[in-house]
Formats: sequence, structure tokens, C-alpha cells
Amino acid sequence: APAVTVAKTMLSPDNRSVLYVGEQVTFQMVVQNTGSTTLVYAPLADEFDSQCLTYSAKSANPDESSYSNNTDPGTVDWFDLTLSNGIDLAPGQRFTVTLPFDVTGVSDDGFNTARVAGAYDTHGQVAATVSDAVTFTCAQPASISGLVWKDVDGDQAPQVGEPGYASVVVSLTQPSLSAPLPSTRVALVGLALAPTATVTDTTDANGNYAFSNLQPGVYLVTVDRNTLPPCLLLTSDDDPL
Repeated sequence: APAVTVAKTMLSPDNRSVLYVGEQVTFQMVVQNTGSTTLVYAPLADEFDSQCLTYSAKSANPDESSYSNNTDPGTVDWFDLTLSNGIDLAPGQRFTVTLPFDVTGVSDDGFNTARVAGAYDTHGQVAATVSDAVTFTCAQPASISGLVWKDVDGDQAPQVGEPGYASVVVSLTQPSLSAPLPSTRVALVGLALAPTATVTDTTDANGNYAFSNLQPGVYLVTVDRNTLPPCLLLTSDDDPL
């Protein structure tokens, strides 16, 4: 008798339940023939939360037959995976599909669901419909910004007449290695931030620094004392600025 399964997983980013606007997420779908007969027709339908995900044409592997970002839910469809792969699906064999999306909006109830409905074998017998889903939240990323300035009165608060310092190197780290920084970008200098890495920014002409596209969490901002003007000390004593 014909039988089929479908399994959906989030390939990247891995082990994340929260996605951030501006990044890309890739899902994988595995369709397997678990029956005793060869499947000669195997359609695959993917439904996604179009409030937060956007699909770009022909970015899946194999290419989709059709897609829509303008419906709720959004859809990506493969008319027949046996045609897409150029081979029937024998017992025990599987087809693998990868599917990337851009995260473009916010949603508390994000989802991506794969469904195989109407697959049939060489005898025309139809397999039962199967589906699998991944759920997640889509959120806006966080940012951190601040100022390095001449603290004339030592009160750790910028005042009129206390100028900012340019070309001071500021570092950003996340102390908890169990919750590493995501891949992101530093606003002022455009550096790629690797997981668990420390990244730096250099203050602008007015003493401002900024880090953007961050996963919400606790971070530590420190100033490189060696890049301060001569004969100056930090009034914050290395506390986050």
C-alpha cells in the first residue's frame, strides 16, 4: 500500500525559536516513501506566515512550480516532486527540498507547514495526507548606541560644552556563551559579527557609536583605553556607557 511522510526542520539559523527582521531563514523538507509501492506522483505544498516571511522566486531547491507572498498564508507549491527530481519515488527513498525566506515582518505566531496530499503509486492508489510544521516568533532586532565624551565635571552624564571624542574604539560582547550573539552587522563600520565574537566600532566625529541588528539580550560595551586621547581616564571605570 502507498504511504508517505514529510518532515520539516529549520536548517539555519539552527536551534532558534525567534527570528529577526533582516535575516534569512532556511527550511528543509524531507518527503519519504514509507509504503511498499513506488510513488509516481508526489505533490508538495508549503504554507508560511506571510506577515513575517517573504519568498523569492526560484530560490528553493528544486525550483517551485508556483508561489504567492500575497495570500494569508503564503504558499510555495511543487506540482510533482517526481517531475522535479526526474525519478519516481521508490519504497524507502526520499526527496529533499530546501526553502529560504527573508524575515521581513513581525509575528508572534510564525509558522511554516509542509503538506503532501494526493500522492499516488503505480496502481493509482492514493497515500494518506501528511503534514509537518515549524513554529517560531518573528521580532524586530535590538540596537545599542552611545557616546564617548569629555566628562568635565565627572558626573558620567553628557552636558552642554562637553565635546565627544572621535576615533575611540568601542567593543561589544555578550557575556553569556550559552546565548551567543547572532550574525549581525555593526551600523557605523559594517563589520560582520560572528557567533560568540567580540566586535568593535569606532566613534564618529561627534563621539557616537552604534551597534544594530542585535538579538535582544544582555551585552557589555567597553572602551579601548589605548584609543583615548592622552592623559584621560574613563569616569565610568569601564562600566557600560
